[in-house]
Amino acid sequence: MLHLGGGGGMLYKNWLRTLIHRHRIPLPSPDDDQFYTVYHFNLNQDVVLYSRTFRIADCDPFTRTFLQKLGVRLNPPDSVPEDPYSKLRKQPLRPYERWDTLKQFLEHDRNVLRFFCLWDDSENMSGDPRELVLHYFLADDTIEIREVVHPNSGRDAVPKFLHRSKLPKVRLEPTGWTLDMSGDSCVDTHDLMLGAVINVWGRKVLLCDCDDFTKRFYRTKYGVEDFTPVPRRPPPAPEPPRPVPPYNGFGSEEDSLCSCEGLLPKPPRRDFGKFMGLLSHVLRFVGRMVSDDPVNKERRFIISFYLSDDTISVFEPAQRNLGVLGGKFLERCRVRKPGQDVFKSEPSQYFQAWDLYVGARVCLHQHEFELLHADEYTLSYMERHAEEVRGITRDRQGPPFPVRLLLFSRTLHALFLKEMKRFFSTCDPGNMGVLPLESLRWGTSRKPLSGTLALKRDGQPVSHLATFVATQQYKWPHFNNIYVFLNYYYYCN
Repeated sequence: MLHLGGGGGMLYKNWLRTLIHRHRIPLPSPDDDQFYTVYHFNLNQDVVLYSRTFRIADCDPFTRTFLQKLGVRLNPPDSVPEDPYSKLRKQPLRPYERWDTLKQFLEHDRNVLRFFCLWDDSENMSGDPRELVLHYFLADDTIEIREVVHPNSGRDAVPKFLHRSKLPKVRLEPTGWTLDMSGDSCVDTHDLMLGAVINVWGRKVLLCDCDDFTKRFYRTKYGVEDFTPVPRRPPPAPEPPRPVPPYNGFGSEEDSLCSCEGLLPKPPRRDFGKFMGLLSHVLRFVGRMVSDDPVNKERRFIISFYLSDDTISVFEPAQRNLGVLGGKFLERCRVRKPGQDVFKSEPSQYFQAWDLYVGARVCLHQHEFELLHADEYTLSYMERHAEEVRGITRDRQGPPFPVRLLLFSRTLHALFLKEMKRFFSTCDPGNMGVLPLESLRWGTSRKPLSGTLALKRDGQPVSHLATFVATQQYKWPHFNNIYVFLNYYYYCN
């Protein structure tokens, strides 16, 4: 405001308070010895008053008429910038329509949508991916977030990650800002979809999966059919193999291994089910020592295999005029198979029940034995459990267990008996009822019997058959004697 009488000026701000009181205002430097007059003011022009620049945008009609009478050519007026604060104050703080919250509460009380979320905080120095559970309450459109704290994760189990409240979509505003709690400015059900990322007060939360009730709600209301979950965590890394130290020679291998599994050594666990179920089950074989020594060839041993703990004991019965005292030859213990290093990290292979059968050769502590016979219980046990061991020995070298196992049987297989009759008829064209011994040898050109037996060259039945007929008084073995012997042997095919 310019007063013409005394040449002074007064400046007001929004008609609230006086910025510059009425007085003569000097011109800016270097003309500070002069003062502002009416000719220094014009529209759309800057005026410097005490180092402050003011823009003259427009004037009232009296000022316009007065300046025109003085011959001042006025510039076109300029628009005044709108004050954002004044504009905001003119807007209502909330819509004027009434919110009907009672109907929503009565329809959706106790209805909660549950989402399984992931907040990846790996960008921070000590951050890592954290699993969250988001609850959306349909009764009042509020959201609550809880954190899934895994055992031994190093984090405290806080009650809530986010208190139940409405979640705004916009960023956090300065202090004093009045938040618009209308439905358009807060997170709603249409914002919560699998694969969507929501802003939870500056934290990017990824919606990965939801429960069945949430799926039914979105299928009914929005027609969503694709609920493919987003993987919340990377696949677990393969467990690295634990290095096992080699056997140190103290105690058994199992005992030494248990001492490496913890600070407090524990004894190895025994299979008590196997121990109690097979406590009295013992397989006994009669064997001889494979040696070039004529004395050792005549020695006989009773080899016992205990099924309860897979141990072996060897006993030598006393024999007359042999020069060797009988007694315990090998204490009951588990016997390693030959050709293995003692001090190694891998567990040793021990003799099992399927390694012992009539005709087998086993090496027990540098002594090789050949199993000749077995008692009645051993043969019956092998016949009953032949199919159980078939799967165990299928991948081993050599023929399956029932083929290489020599069993005594009461009957002869019908197909095998038919093959023998055909073989006997071929070797005895005159139908004399006898069979030359050379026909049973493996070196002959005709091998129908050996092919039926499906044995190796060092198999026992033919040699046992020769021993059997040699004890008879017949130069030509009779068919009946051969039938008796072959009925005595039986091989499972």
